[in-house]
Amino acid sequence: MASNWNALSPALRTTALEAFAVNSSRTKVLLAAIEAGTIPAADIPVNTADLLRESRDAEVKSIANKLLPKPEVVPRETIVARYQAALKLKGDAANGATVFVKGACITCHKTPDGVGVVVGPDVATFKTAGADSILKNLFDPNAEVAPQYQAFSFDLHSGETILGLIAKEDATEVTVRMPGGLEKTFPRKDVAAMKGLGRSLMPEGLEAALTEQDVADLLAYIAAAE
Repeated sequence: MASNWNALSPALRTTALEAFAVNSSRTKVLLAAIEAGTIPAADIPVNTADLLRESRDAEVKSIANKLLPKPEVVPRETIVARYQAALKLKGDAANGATVFVKGACITCHKTPDGVGVVVGPDVATFKTAGADSILKNLFDPNAEVAPQYQAFSFDLHSGETILGLIAKEDATEVTVRMPGGLEKTFPRKDVAAMKGLGRSLMPEGLEAALTEQDVADLLAYIAAAE
């Protein structure tokens, strides 16, 4: 998939990254593709980059910290304030549909017309919160995270690391839903370590990909959802 990266849709890229990131051997293929420029480092979501930088595999951890250094921390409230101007722009809902896909919203959210997947809340659920609230959640997604949408990482004895939401669990098994809608079920006895990340799966840093007009268009698209 690395060689065809530019031809993949946002949803397929998310699926590919999940496949690359779950074990050390495939992760090294991913990191080699990033180093070669086949996959741009900018295309790696914040949560995935964090996971790689914190890998239990020392080699993966070292390479990831070199290729995917932690970005400069900009207070989220500063970014939210920067995009307030988008609330005053006239949005184009048709272009907003394109932004919804291009911005990879479809990897975690589903629209009433069936676009996307159900990982986070669907568009019809959060559109009632209003444009101000949606804008804040876009650029400060970890300010308020409902318990059912908090991310967890699971290190398995096999060497795999799974990042996602707990879709269901019982005394013997856990099912994790990952970005893109993929689910993985594994026995509790296979878990070496589990960690609640205290944050959403929605990445910070969307300001790198969205203009103020993009945000206005996206808000118009969400407002038009039925």
